[in-house]
Amino acid sequence: MVKNIVLFIMSLYRDDSIEKEYTDDSNLFKASCKHTNETALKYIAWKLNQEQQQIDEIYAFISEQVRETSLDKFKELIQDEYYKDKIIDVPLYNNGEMKGSFKSISEMFDKLQAYKEKNPDDTVVIHVDMTGGLRHASMLMLALIRMLKYIGMELGLVLYVNFNTAKIENASDIMDMFTLLGGAEEFNSFGSVNQIQNYFDKLNSKKLRTSSSALELLLEEMRDFSEAIKVCTNYKDMTNVLSLLNDSLKIYKRIIKSKSNRLSEQELFFAKLILVIEKTYADILPKDNKPSSVPAIIKWCAKRDFLQAAITFYTEWIPVYLIENKLVIIKDASIEEECRKNKAWSNWQVSFFKNYRMSQSSQIKLEDVEEYELTYSTVRGLIESDLSANKILGKVKDKNKKFSDFLKETIDFIKKTTRYRFYKAVVNLSNNSILKQILRESMPKNENDFEVYLTRRLIKENSNLEAVVLNSVKGIEKNRVREIFDLKEDKKLTTVEKSKERREMFKEMLEKNIIETKLPKERLLQFVEEYSNYVNDWRNQVSHANSLAASRESNFDIAQAIINSVNLIDEKF
Repeated sequence: MVKNIVLFIMSLYRDDSIEKEYTDDSNLFKASCKHTNETALKYIAWKLNQEQQQIDEIYAFISEQVRETSLDKFKELIQDEYYKDKIIDVPLYNNGEMKGSFKSISEMFDKLQAYKEKNPDDTVVIHVDMTGGLRHASMLMLALIRMLKYIGMELGLVLYVNFNTAKIENASDIMDMFTLLGGAEEFNSFGSVNQIQNYFDKLNSKKLRTSSSALELLLEEMRDFSEAIKVCTNYKDMTNVLSLLNDSLKIYKRIIKSKSNRLSEQELFFAKLILVIEKTYADILPKDNKPSSVPAIIKWCAKRDFLQAAITFYTEWIPVYLIENKLVIIKDASIEEECRKNKAWSNWQVSFFKNYRMSQSSQIKLEDVEEYELTYSTVRGLIESDLSANKILGKVKDKNKKFSDFLKETIDFIKKTTRYRFYKAVVNLSNNSILKQILRESMPKNENDFEVYLTRRLIKENSNLEAVVLNSVKGIEKNRVREIFDLKEDKKLTTVEKSKERREMFKEMLEKNIIETKLPKERLLQFVEEYSNYVNDWRNQVSHANSLAASRESNFDIAQAIINSVNLIDEKF
């Protein structure tokens, strides 16, 4: 159900007022009135009656002077109307001067909000008479209308009763102009075109056709770009959206230049904003048939406070950008293969920058292994070092009885068997054998035949029995290895320590010629450290901000950090 509310500032009633016959542009409405607010009420009632509706409530701002000299006389003027007892008044404090405006607006807003809450399932439409009040009255009414629209009320008729011409003038277009300007502000701040699109959709729905097809296309492409940012789309789709946006902007600029005489006055008003719109997108639109670069889009998002998009694009696009543009060249094909196995990230390039590790032996100085507690990392590093079981045993000595027993059993077992007797020798081991347990648990869950599995492992390890046994440790889940050997927990690194570790990993890969870079090496290493440091922290901060104020401050810091970090690898092609 629709509820119709009329809102106005009541004017003074002059004793020398004369009755005039008022009409509108259609000349279909005619009414004899002495007071401009009286005229507006009668006109609104007449318009609503044409749609089988009526005025449900009347809310009026009333100054002290009007209350003392005019309110009762006004009620007499409408005593024969059905809405005579529907007036609810709110004081214009300080006799309507600017100083009392905020209090008056707040009080009126509270009353109207209460009405809205009592009628939650109804559409509440506000009809406004802008005639009465002091010079700043229109500013007061505009502020209140914006507040009412925020709580879901709809704006209906906006009228101005011209006493001199006895005409009722429709001021809705002027009010809509503020909606359009608000839409421009919303776009400039948040990239949203919803208000602008709604403005023209509303006018077009009245069969006024105020927007050209070129404008509709432009708004559609602007909306698609806004959606692409919101859903954090992939780079390919983003460049397609930007290309279409660029084309629609060019078309619309041509239309403005060549056919401005055919455009509506509303669209011509909007067209004045086109330079602002173009400037907004300038850094990310295609140039010379080249799509916008990954760094440009990320920095644009960070500068515009589209922080979630900036973080997502930074995380997922930058590693791809570096590798596809050969700013980082991976010389070992097995690295890509290994990174593709990690399904935790959207692409293997992210896995490479975030998680890839060379043989753990490069992280541990084997000659100093006695200084380390035996943890999963040290055990795995020793196994990946290509040392024999006998040499590993010499390094770990008796620091961990279970691991030492496993090494001793392996050495003894290898002496007593051959590749042809390997399977039977393993099966015949006692159930307490750690070696047998390791080989059994290393078999993938999708394999059922233990003999086939061991045969395949022998082929892979070139019949090196010791390698088959030792490397089986790598096929068992980390926590289970820790449990089998009763290993100490690895030291948990802080985010900063992890990022420095990643930097050292990339430094070592550069030194060993495993990777190459066209970037200055120090800049790449700095980026790697920042990338590792930032990604998890940023996502947590944006997703779980503790307070709005803290969020704003940290978001600014994040945005600047993104820009600085991207600048490290931003190479022009």
